[in-house]
Amino acid sequence: MAKKIVLVGHDGLAEGMKKAIEFIAGRQDNILALSMKSDGLENFKKNFTQIMNEIPEADDILLVSDIPSGSPGTNGYSTALKLNKKVTYLTGMNLAMVLELALSSSSPYQKAIQSAKASIMNMGDTLKDVPDDHFMF
Repeated sequence: MAKKIVLVGHDGLAEGMKKAIEFIAGRQDNILALSMKSDGLENFKKNFTQIMNEIPEADDILLVSDIPSGSPGTNGYSTALKLNKKVTYLTGMNLAMVLELALSSSSPYQKAIQSAKASIMNMGDTLKDVPDDHFMF
């Protein structure tokens, strides 16, 4: 049994997220990405169904979407369930979350959600007392 991570989002976001993950962590064959584009929801559903049909029945699927209640996530989840896939649906996708999912072979998705939440902060407040010379890389 393998774990597949399927990223979905709007207008190229999912593919861009996969590209960013691979920039940091190298090639990720277990991550698939599909964005809903201006050609509409029906094309997205068709392409998503094709992706689902290529994933072996025994594989666990983590469906990760950009925003709660967005069309890519809700329609993707509905499609996966109709195809009897073993799917967990996460939303609020950010780089920290997906990186945690990609690099962890066994940890549950709850750690990825914690990483996502922890990465959201006002860095200006965090760094306001750090001397300027600490920013030279």
